[in-house]
Amino acid sequence: MIGLQGLSVVLLLTGQAIAATIPSESNTGLEARGMPARVTCKVSTGTFIFTVQQAREEYNRVKGLYNPSTQKYPTKSGYPHEFSNFGNIKFGDTACNSKKHPVKIYEFPIFQRSSEGTGAVHFDPNKSKSDQANKPGECRVVFTAENGHLCGVMCHRSMTPGGDQGFDKCTA
Repeated sequence: MIGLQGLSVVLLLTGQAIAATIPSESNTGLEARGMPARVTCKVSTGTFIFTVQQAREEYNRVKGLYNPSTQKYPTKSGYPHEFSNFGNIKFGDTACNSKKHPVKIYEFPIFQRSSEGTGAVHFDPNKSKSDQANKPGECRVVFTAENGHLCGVMCHRSMTPGGDQGFDKCTA
């Protein structure tokens, strides 16, 4: 697998690129079948671009928190949590979509914006949402806990209260 010295997140808002480097750890343990090397997510607040390495990094940060006996992540933030996929998003990795051998898929914020709106910082699963100055951003990495498959990245259509809280899959 690939080891990274740093991780870049790019946020494009009104034509202006905002980037931040997030320290990276080892990127082992997550398989990314069917996911492009880079995905673009267009949401009401701008355009986000993520790489497979960034999605792997977020998975690696939380994979040790999984409790196989309860099939849950017992965290103060409530993330990662099971993704019910009511919108029937089709992911590139068939392990994430199998009707014959269904697996639980989970979502976790791929990053959160800093309070100034520039750059990005990791969302902390071990702090309650109210104890964090920054709320989770629009986008989530989606993965299976049982077999370590990266399903993809998706974003809420809107973060406005009362808006369409559904998800759209990010695409190449």
